[in-house]
Amino acid sequence: MLGAVVTILAAFNAALNQYGYEAHPFAVKCYNGIKTMDTKFHLNYSDNTLALTVIAAPDMFEKAMKPFICKSDIDEILKKSPTDECNKYYLQKFWDKYSDTDFLSSYKMLGLGHPVILSQTAAHVSGAAYYYQRKDVPEDTWPANKTIYGFAIHPRYGGWVRIPGVIVFKNVMLPSNFTCLTPPDVVPTVEKRIQLLNEVNNDWSSWKFADIIPVEKKYTPEAKKYFSSYGEQRDKLLKDISKRCYRWKIIRLILKYLKKLYLRFKKY
Repeated sequence: MLGAVVTILAAFNAALNQYGYEAHPFAVKCYNGIKTMDTKFHLNYSDNTLALTVIAAPDMFEKAMKPFICKSDIDEILKKSPTDECNKYYLQKFWDKYSDTDFLSSYKMLGLGHPVILSQTAAHVSGAAYYYQRKDVPEDTWPANKTIYGFAIHPRYGGWVRIPGVIVFKNVMLPSNFTCLTPPDVVPTVEKRIQLLNEVNNDWSSWKFADIIPVEKKYTPEAKKYFSSYGEQRDKLLKDISKRCYRWKIIRLILKYLKKLYLRFKKY
């Protein structure tokens, strides 16, 4: 079955790398086997079922999100989660080629405090990104009753990524001896881990946490603004993008028309 995994990954890369997406395989048992995980979050599939963690690279906003907004009815998109709708638009082109697949979106909730998938955990067990948590800091000095949120750091892009979700291939079984992957530990020192978690929990809007390691790519200023905003502010940003697209469409139509006129009169 490993041959099937190679084929699936090749198909994913051929279809979606151009839009800023990458995929990392894992067996469901690797996710369900996390000892500190509440069993309510377990995935209801056989242990050896193949799953892919999908990562959106820093340039996904430019390569996928903005073109998606340009071709969509902006008023309809704003009634939903624009990012989730964008992800599903592109990813569905891939998973529709395979029978019996489920897409577990990072944006879908089964109830209060119950996401359908713990996306950062999935990123960790697939080897895509190391999920740094409070438990990774021995003898920490944070108050015992203080909630400290963790964060997954990608080895090439640091914190400049999103995790759209997980694609489960219900009919593709990995060998029983398939090894659960360990992501690169790119923040190995306790001091740096403390810095990371402090920046994630106390200084999120500065984006300093995203640069905890040297990175190959990062968000554009517009992408940073989008992923930092909510509600009306985010809606306005997307509407502005949509308006720019419309203006460019008009300009292209005018240029196309002028070119036709030029070629027509050139004959005489």
